[in-house]
Amino acid sequence: TVQREELPAWYYSMMYKGQFESPQGLVYPDVTYTEPFAIPPHWVRFIGIDPTHGGQDEFAAVWLAYDPFDPETWYVYREFYLSCTPKLKALDQQRRQPHEMLDMIYAMSTREVWDQDAGALVHTTMREDISRIFVDPSKPETRYDVQQLFPEAMVFKADPKLSGLTEVGRELKTGRLLVFKNLIHFQMEQTSYIYPYNQFGDVIGEVPLDRSNHLMDALRYAVRQSDESRGLAEPSFG
Repeated sequence: TVQREELPAWYYSMMYKGQFESPQGLVYPDVTYTEPFAIPPHWVRFIGIDPTHGGQDEFAAVWLAYDPFDPETWYVYREFYLSCTPKLKALDQQRRQPHEMLDMIYAMSTREVWDQDAGALVHTTMREDISRIFVDPSKPETRYDVQQLFPEAMVFKADPKLSGLTEVGRELKTGRLLVFKNLIHFQMEQTSYIYPYNQFGDVIGEVPLDRSNHLMDALRYAVRQSDESRGLAEPSFG
């Protein structure tokens, strides 16, 4: 009884009733998931990439499309989420290299159409026109590899500033940034990407925990700089 009165409802339910509720410390608590649809060919498309370099972490990317008509909405419509170190070693002993992951991202960057019979989006052989790509700034060589695969796109070093968290959160809360509901890994990260909390479930820090954040970082890279990059004529590798 004492714990129920003192602890936050979500924390009490998880610890004492075995029921999961969204933590109060979610970084992005306001996400609207929408039914997937075929992105119109004329919409501008961006990619945000959060790479790993041969370790245990996941190699992640998100694709965003911009609807220019009022109310000017962004859609997160595709995801890539895979570890360089295969989980099922019996099936795949070979560690995947970063350039292999980029090849997969390139292969996925084709237009999709809605298959009525399958009730799902299916890839076509038509290439997408990717306008800009934003990459984690920690490894310059990744940006050069990306530009070789996407010569038509401008490739930027992502802005790692934490102020991007506020910007992404605002776009999600206002409904100007929507997410396709078939992005399972995105949902898993979004519902577990949290700020640190104490034993009572109270948030105690302003910097999110460094976990469940690969797709979240890729999203922040793209949203943070997409507007700022529109007027830039050349890619930035600085």
